[in-house]
Amino acid sequence: MRCSATVLAALLLAGGGRKAPPKAVTPGAEAEPKAAEPNQKGELSSTAARERDGQIRNSLAKMAREEFPDNAHNTWEIRAIEHEDDMSYVRAVPSSDDVGYPSFIFALHFRKDKDGRCVAVYAMEGGKHTLLSSVMDFDGPLPKARQ
Repeated sequence: MRCSATVLAALLLAGGGRKAPPKAVTPGAEAEPKAAEPNQKGELSSTAARERDGQIRNSLAKMAREEFPDNAHNTWEIRAIEHEDDMSYVRAVPSSDDVGYPSFIFALHFRKDKDGRCVAVYAMEGGKHTLLSSVMDFDGPLPKARQ
């Protein structure tokens, strides 16, 4: 079968149905995954929020054990996660009430190069979550209570 000059020219312009050669990749030049970062307004994209949520879900049990070593047997149910700039607030309920409070909020600080770090814990008392504990080396402001 012969191609007319017009069909041949169209095929050549379109690449002739052939794929472009693969781009060379330098070993080790693959991009490192970045931590979920807020945009200029301090908001996370939905993809970044999902990434951060996954990090939180994977590390909450460990953080809770570190905060409450006497209650390491508890499991924790996440009720809500709120993101504000480089902070995330995780509302969680322990499997038993022997921790002393019905619910908690873990305040996590996210840096560009690190996973979230628990910088404060709020405990439900008197209808609101009040500051229960915080780290000494966090230089950002922490609210005294969270709703």
